[in-house]
Amino acid sequence: MLKNLVRSYAFVFFLACSMVYSHHAHAMEGSNASGAEVDQLAFLVDRLFDNPTNLDLNFQVMQLQMAEGNLEAAEATLERVLIIDPSSRLARILIAEIQISLGKYASARSVLANLTDNPATPAETRKKAEILVEKIDEATRTTRYSGGVSIYAGQTENAFGRSDEDAILFSDLPVENTTKDKSDQVYGYQAYARLSHDLNYQRPTTLDGGIRFDNRDTHDANLSDIQTLSGDISFSRTSSFHITGGIFSSYSDVNHQDFSRNLGGVASLTTPMFSVANMTTTLTANRSIFMPYSGVSDNPGKSSRAYTGKIEFMKPTGFGSMSLAFSAGITNADSDINDQRFEKVQLSGQTNFSSVALGLSLSRQTMRYEIADLLVSYERQKTSTNEASLSIKRITGQNSVLPNVFPFMNIKIFENDSNIANFNRDGGEIAAGMEVTF
Repeated sequence: MLKNLVRSYAFVFFLACSMVYSHHAHAMEGSNASGAEVDQLAFLVDRLFDNPTNLDLNFQVMQLQMAEGNLEAAEATLERVLIIDPSSRLARILIAEIQISLGKYASARSVLANLTDNPATPAETRKKAEILVEKIDEATRTTRYSGGVSIYAGQTENAFGRSDEDAILFSDLPVENTTKDKSDQVYGYQAYARLSHDLNYQRPTTLDGGIRFDNRDTHDANLSDIQTLSGDISFSRTSSFHITGGIFSSYSDVNHQDFSRNLGGVASLTTPMFSVANMTTTLTANRSIFMPYSGVSDNPGKSSRAYTGKIEFMKPTGFGSMSLAFSAGITNADSDINDQRFEKVQLSGQTNFSSVALGLSLSRQTMRYEIADLLVSYERQKTSTNEASLSIKRITGQNSVLPNVFPFMNIKIFENDSNIANFNRDGGEIAAGMEVTF
């Protein structure tokens, strides 16, 4: 059944690609329509010269200027509206939104004060103004923090990682596959905290750091319980492009025994591509150390240095955002038998429906070992993994009593296709939980 699901997700992948193509086609049609908008704007501006105090005409001009992305011109038009009609609450809300987008926070705050300080302001308009003031406060705050705790429970299919084949290889000879074909319950929680601080430089520069703790427990005593503590710190700067550099580390224990630790660095550069999409190039290098662990043969031999490169194209769309990423990496292990290379392609999409956020990810990864594991087969392992995941999360508080409680559900399925029977397997997991943020 899982194989059929993977194939169905491949069909969804095709549909998603079709949507991207369709969106591009509509964008091409839109470029033709934009010429008509320019002509209409020129016509309305000519009319405005003859009748500059016509409020409806001013608002029509402002809407077309906004559609063109000319925020400065739209701001000037709304300033003229306020000269004509200083009591226009709509114009104040609109000009404040534009000034926030332009980074003119002091001007926007002054405009909104006329609404929030006026007892005659209707409740609905006052609420909109207060929301915009909160956006200004958030944007101008030099130090920001966030955090949360989440808990979840779910079920894992093929929890023991059984191969699809009835016979597997041992020293290149077929033996009966006795691994359990069984699902298992999984429980877990995460806690995280992040802190960012805007540095006093001419170009927007931010120092950001965070820490996270993950705990994952299984019901079956023969399966592993995993705890991971991770942290990162990064430095980013924005101008015509966005550059980020930082370090990260993690520590894991399995069944309350030391298992591994990791330390690495990452650098990324994001640049616009002809106003069509953003391209992010990321380079990562890390050192992993595995400790001796009972039941795992030569666990320290898995200690390695890994290097990864990734190129991602991200485009906002009318229904959310889509990204296409290509990555490749190499792992040089202390024991040559664990040396490997991989390539991966991933298509992701995100969208919001009312108060619910949906995310879909489809990926294919090919991994190759450099040396054959003679205890298994005389062939070098080559495995391709197809994976699909779906996330559903409420992004607004359920009610005024619990405004920061967000239910969520995650679904993941995968299928491995390998040249060695031992690694032909599929599985999946579904989990639901709740996150509390602060």
